[in-house]
Amino acid sequence: MNKKERFNTAVNYLKDRGLVHTQKDVASMMGTTSPNVSSALKGVESVLTDNFLRRFYVAFEQVFNEAWILSGEGEMLKSTPPAENLSMSRLLSLLEASHETIRKRDEQIDRLITLLEKETERTEFINKGAV
Repeated sequence: MNKKERFNTAVNYLKDRGLVHTQKDVASMMGTTSPNVSSALKGVESVLTDNFLRRFYVAFEQVFNEAWILSGEGEMLKSTPPAENLSMSRLLSLLEASHETIRKRDEQIDRLITLLEKETERTEFINKGAV
């Protein structure tokens, strides 16, 4: 199995188990961007590097076997089931990362609404002057 296949398999495993829901969740846990995760899932070699896979492993070390993530050797999962291996603090950090992602998205939406309102006011003002 090549890097792209391993990375896709691992991300799908996390999604199937509800440990992450989106590529943005994976990116947040890794300290990278959503576009980088997307590129890695597509197998873009300049993104899906050994260093990228190491960062992925560190973010989800309670779940995955390091040798499998990095080289495809051995089993994908750690010897203990992930549900038992994930500590409560790790689950809490996953939840907090998801909440932070949602908070940032909500802030962006609020900024966009403000910009749209200002643009609407400007357009109405211009239209009144043209009449």
